[in-house]
Amino acid sequence: MKISVIVPIYNTEKYLHKCIDSILNQTFKDLEVILVDDGSTDSSGAICDEYAKKDERVVVIHKENGGQATARNIGLDIAKGEYISFIDSDDYIENDMYESMLDAIERTGADVAMCGKLLVSEDYKFTQNRFVLNDEVVWESNEVKRRFLLSDCIGSSPCDKLMKKELFQENDPVRFPKGYICEDLVPIFKMLCKTKKLVHVGKGYYNYYQRKNSTSRGDVLQEKTYGMLYYPAQIKDIVNKEYAELYFEADYYYAVRLGHFLTRLSSKHNKREYKRYRKEYLTYKKNIKTYGNKYEKRLYLLIKLNLYFFLRKIKRILKK
Repeated sequence: MKISVIVPIYNTEKYLHKCIDSILNQTFKDLEVILVDDGSTDSSGAICDEYAKKDERVVVIHKENGGQATARNIGLDIAKGEYISFIDSDDYIENDMYESMLDAIERTGADVAMCGKLLVSEDYKFTQNRFVLNDEVVWESNEVKRRFLLSDCIGSSPCDKLMKKELFQENDPVRFPKGYICEDLVPIFKMLCKTKKLVHVGKGYYNYYQRKNSTSRGDVLQEKTYGMLYYPAQIKDIVNKEYAELYFEADYYYAVRLGHFLTRLSSKHNKREYKRYRKEYLTYKKNIKTYGNKYEKRLYLLIKLNLYFFLRKIKRILKK
């Protein structure tokens, strides 16, 4: 078995056929598709069973609801493939994605291949791309870590990557932590730290469906939202202990996530915490000035001037 495709599933009956069909219809056929039904209460589990009856490459696991992280970990535990891929159950992929990425790995000797993402609206119309390049490019280990920390063509999503299974299994096994959002950040960074070479195929093969009520979206601050802060802090600690030459980039990485966290932490309802984290955020001016894009620099200025929530309120009023 060459590739194991792990799909965590929870109540996505509306999108599931499109997702699974896009995997099974790949031009590359030597794969297993591990569908992990994470305690769905809709017909998602039954849909998975239907596919298992029709295609012997499909493996279905039904489990009590425990979150996306536990579903991914179960998939990793039973995967037989030489390479691992994760697909979210409301997304779908282009039919030559695995053929292209595996070919790039074999030609370059890379441990990981990745592609660009195509962002798709709720009516399945293309909106924008992310990390799509003009051509194939290969990066060595240190450059891989640096680009991750700068979000420069390498992000934390496991879904746009094809990865050697041994990166997850050997020398301190990598698994996804449970309980908070942004659980991808630390395990993917740890996996990339083991990567000697990564090849970016350039093209966008992964269609990322922008669903308003998905687990990673929305403005409501919940306990699990603190993952936006906890996991970047862990990455910063890892870098400071093991890759000190990248400390400035790691501070930038943490600062950007801290800024995004502050946009969820309303100063009206969480005044003490907001004041504390805002004070810390403002200490990273040099990092954001050096590496930040226009949005990040603008956000820094608005938070510094205490204008972010005021302008957001005005924007919402104007929309009504």
